[in-house]
Order: sequence, then C-alpha cells, then structure tokens
Amino acid sequence: MTAFAARLASARQPGLGPATAAAVLAAALVLGTIAASADGLRLVIAAGATLVFLILAFAFPRALLLLVVVWLFALGTIRRVASLDTPPSGLDPLLVVGVLAVGMLLLLASRRGAFRERSALANAVLFLSGLIALSALNPLQGSLSAGAVGAISLLVPMAGFWIGRTLDDHSVAQLWKLLGALGVVAAAYGLAQVYRGFPSWDSFWLETDGYEALNVGTATRPFSTFASSAEHALLLAAALAICIAYASRWSRLVALAAAIALIGSALFVAGTRGAVLAAVLAVGVVTLARLRTPLVPAAVAAVGVVLLVPTLADRLEPTTYATSDAQALTAHQVEGLADPLGSDASTLRLHLELARDGLTAAVREPLGVGPGPITNAPRRLGGIGRPTELDPSNIAVALGLPGLAAYLVVIALGLSHAYRLARVRRDALALAALGVLTATLLQWFNGGLYLVALLPWLALGWIDRRGRADEVAP
Repeated sequence: MTAFAARLASARQPGLGPATAAAVLAAALVLGTIAASADGLRLVIAAGATLVFLILAFAFPRALLLLVVVWLFALGTIRRVASLDTPPSGLDPLLVVGVLAVGMLLLLASRRGAFRERSALANAVLFLSGLIALSALNPLQGSLSAGAVGAISLLVPMAGFWIGRTLDDHSVAQLWKLLGALGVVAAAYGLAQVYRGFPSWDSFWLETDGYEALNVGTATRPFSTFASSAEHALLLAAALAICIAYASRWSRLVALAAAIALIGSALFVAGTRGAVLAAVLAVGVVTLARLRTPLVPAAVAAVGVVLLVPTLADRLEPTTYATSDAQALTAHQVEGLADPLGSDASTLRLHLELARDGLTAAVREPLGVGPGPITNAPRRLGGIGRPTELDPSNIAVALGLPGLAAYLVVIALGLSHAYRLARVRRDALALAALGVLTATLLQWFNGGLYLVALLPWLALGWIDRRGRADEVAP
C-alpha cells in the first residue's frame, strides 16, 4: 500500500497536485502502520465503522440507529473473526465503536429536544445517571480506571432513553421489525451451533476465551452472534415478545407463526432458564395488555403464569434423554424449570443468594462501591469484581441506598407507563415496547449485554414521550 502511494505521488497525472499526493501518501502510511500493529485489523475495522456512522449522522441520521443496532448485534461475531488474525492486546477498539455511535445518536437527540419537557420518569432517569457518573470516583472499587469504564458501560445503554424520546412511531416500527428479523437470524445461527457445531471463529474463541457457564455437561450453550449465551437468550426473548405483539392480523399470521416457532425453539435449547421465564412473562403481559386487563390484576395474573411453569415442565419432563448436545441442553432446561429450587438441577438458589448478598451490601456500604465491580471492567483494569447478575442487587452494590431507591422509582414509573400506554393503544408498537421491557426486566444494568441493555431504554424513552403526547389517562 505504501509503495503504491509512493508511485502515485511521483506520477504526473493531470489534477493531482502536491497537496493531494501528500495527503494520499500520509493516509497510506497511517493505514500501513495501523495494519502492521498488534491490533491492526481491529483498528482498521473500528475506524471504518466509525467513519460510516459519522457519515450517516450527517447525511442520514434516521438510519443511524438501525445500523448501530445491526453493529451491536454482529459485534460478537466480528470480534471473534478478528481474533482469528490477532487476539486483542488490550482494550478492544471494536468495543469503542458502539460507544461513539451511541454518543452520536445522543448528540442528535439532544439537538431535537430530548432533554426538554422532562417528566417525572425522565427526571428519575437523569438523577440515576448522575449518581452513576459520580460513583465512578468511588475509591472503594479499587481502581479509578475501572470506575470510569464501569460508569461508561452503564451510561451508554441509558443514553437510549434520551434517544428514544425523539423517535417517532415510524422509526420505532422500523426498530421493532428489525429486531424481529434479527431474532430470526440469531435463532437460526444458535440452532446451527447446537445441531451442526461451531464454525472456526466460534471454536477458536471457545478454546481461548470461553467461560465456564457456557458448558452444560458435555454440551455447550449457543451464543449466536453475541459475546455471551445470556445476551443471545435475552434477545430471543425480546424478539419473541415483539412477534407476539405484531401477531394481530391474519395477513401476518403465517410468517409470524413461523418466526415464533423458530425463535421459541432456539430459546428453549439456549440453556438459559431465566430467559425462558422472561419470555413467558413478556408474552403474558403483552396478551393481558391487549385484552385491556387493569394493571393490578394483570400483575397478579402474570406472576401466576410464571409460577405455573414448574408444574407444566414437571409434567412434560421425559424419563430419559438422548446423548446429543441438543438433548443435553433440553434436559438442562426442563429439569431446571421443573425444579427451580433444586440445587442439582437449577442455579436459581445461587442467583438468589447473590442477589441477597448484593442487597444487604447496601446496608454495610450505603453509598456503594462504584460501578466498576458490577461490570467486566475489573477483569481488565485491576478493580474488584462483585457482580450479582440482577439489576436491583447490582445497583445496590454500585450505588448503595440512594441508587437503589432511584432505580426502583425508574422501574415503577417505567413499567406502569408502559403497561398503561399498551393497554390504551393496543397497537403493535406499544405492545412490543412493553414486551421488550418485560423480557429484559432485571437485566438493564448487567455488564456485557451490548445490544440487549440498550433496547429497554430506547423503549422506555419512546414510551415516556409518546405517553405524554397522547395524554394517556389511567
């Protein structure tokens, strides 16, 4: 590339002045230096993606959000393919692209008035964001750099709230339809991993960076295009809820039934029971809102539906299973759902213990220990690690009692507004937004969910502005 640029600079072509030739030569030298570095391929991909996002921000801002969603959806696969060339030597530059892209979207949203005419929910989100930003300075987390990275990990998805406040119905419809389509792609990829095996880039990642929770006996949980099996399963749950929300017209029913069957099958063999329960809850809540069931009876009915899952799973559980990976994952799923508190078949008891420890930590450390410990930052930056895997306890660890109180206010206002809007409008947009919120509930602040963590905040922002515009009554 450098030799080509040198020949180009020395060529006497009409219209090629010294300044242009020097610029081409400098660009070639920079790209050559980057490509020769340890993270060369990643830096080139990151720079190219950032340039595309920047061009879209100026030329086609409405398309930027959709492309960012596609980027975050494919990020895990992009990183794994790049690792075949050279594993990252430090902080992966590909992770920075999403942060910059969301920053561009936030800047555009701010210019459109995202921070004006704030509601009680918007003020609660702003207050919680401020607490997270301040907590980056908390010395108890062991490393200020871990605190800064941890705060960014939490604040970037939360920026989706302000972006969502500027979305019109057409933009939200495009977003939900895209996510439904991506759910089908994720389901197909995940099923291929289970039934046909992992491609070379996924196998290499499993050997070098795979984590213990991926293993279910001799089987491996599918993770599709994502960085974790948990994000794969949660995206499937959200996509399933979106498909159910749109399944109201006979003209769509055949295609949606096929998508629902594919996504549901992939979700069941994903080996993540929490996502299955979240999907059941989301489908139930969407259905109750469509039937215009009042909020309190709907909440009781939704909890009842979830509590029925162990009984149904116990009756459907076969006595024996085959030895394939798919059957091993199915056995893991059914046995855990049938006996959720059994220590042998389910890890629910362990998750509850982690949540309890996180909530009680807010009493011992009422101002928290900072955001770093609940994200992936400590592993790279030398801080302490105390993830609890659920939002209330994560926030209690990071922000203490003030943060936990602010989080509960956001949850209470957000879910009540979402259900009220869906119950009154009963259209696919509002029902899908409610489904996304419910399918990802308690996972809005879990580190490493690069796409899934953004979705509920986008939905919540649109609900906040749309509810006020429609003047929805209780």
